[in-house]
Amino acid sequence: MGTTVIGSSYDLCELALDKFEMFKWLSSHGYRCARSWMDRGEFHRALECGEVGFPVFVKPARGSASLAISKVSDANYLDLMLAQGDGLMIQEFLDGQEIGADVYVDIVSGKVVSIFTKKSSRCVPARPTRPSPSRTLCSSS
Repeated sequence: MGTTVIGSSYDLCELALDKFEMFKWLSSHGYRCARSWMDRGEFHRALECGEVGFPVFVKPARGSASLAISKVSDANYLDLMLAQGDGLMIQEFLDGQEIGADVYVDIVSGKVVSIFTKKSSRCVPARPTRPSPSRTLCSSS
């Protein structure tokens, strides 16, 4: 057809869609990021040691577009959310302004052409399955 597809490698795309694997990769390369757990027991140990507190986010480890994210404020609600299915991760809540960045790189030279940043304010109240004023769904990942 004469069309050249420009995009990231398959492995990079898979990594980007797996939030927990991306967390591990970023951490192993020295990037500071929100601590994350797939294992409920490891999270509870960190909670008992005072390394993390509520609120936290519960979200699918795989996927994008911030679908099915819940902000959880207590252990009972956390257990209720984690009982909804497999593949959910717990992520530390970071209070502050979220800023997204798009970086455009020239495919030939490999040099950065443009960087665009934007503030995010796309959190909207969710319809909770039980009363909880702290549960939100966000369109940011």
